[in-house]
Amino acid sequence: MLSEVERGEKSPTIGIASKIAHALGVGALTETLHTGDSVFFQADADHGFANRTDAPCEYLMIISRRA
Repeated sequence: MLSEVERGEKSPTIGIASKIAHALGVGALTETLHTGDSVFFQADADHGFANRTDAPCEYLMIISRRA
């Protein structure tokens, strides 16, 4: 059974669009950080962290929520 989105009757939310893109391997964004770098992103979509080297990696994560 097709969903309303698949039938073109409804537009997907950004969260659903992100999940569809992720499932299709589309729109993957990779950020490479070096010592002293920082990055900000909206964490309401699937995300992950990876150290792609053999060197140890330390990071500080700050999570804030708007009231």
